[in-house]
Order: sequence, then structure tokens, then C-alpha cells
Amino acid sequence: MLDHTRPFTRSEALAEGISAKALRGPRYRRLLRGVFVGAAVPVTPRLLVEATLTAFPETAFASHFSAARVYGVPVPLHPAE
Repeated sequence: MLDHTRPFTRSEALAEGISAKALRGPRYRRLLRGVFVGAAVPVTPRLLVEATLTAFPETAFASHFSAARVYGVPVPLHPAE
């Protein structure tokens, strides 16, 4: 069963019987292209990192700027700033 509190891919949703139309509706929020979460889930730096990591093998991890944001280290909004 798909956990709507964690990022999931469009493919995973379709495999669970969630239609493409439903993914565009009010029950889900698109985090990235092809990555969704339940609409009630607050968007946090950690959630965005988890969403990004759906495109990579399970051994992938966040580091540097992304990890700093997850741990609440004060960093500029963009690494180039």
C-alpha cells in the first residue's frame, strides 16, 4: 500500500490504482515532476530531499547544501548567494 505521507512517483501511484486525473486533483500535491505526496503533508526541506532522491538508487543520499537545510543549518536560499 502506498504511503501518501512520503514522496511517491507517478508510476508507483498508477500501479496502486491512483489515476493520473486524481494526482492532478486536490488530494495530492506535486513536489517535483512525476513526484507527489498527500496534499495535507507539510512541505519541508527533508520532504523535498526525499522527493529528489526518488530518482536515484536507495544508496543515494543528500549532502552539503541539501543536508544543511534538512538539519536547519542557516544557509542562504541559493548556494550561489
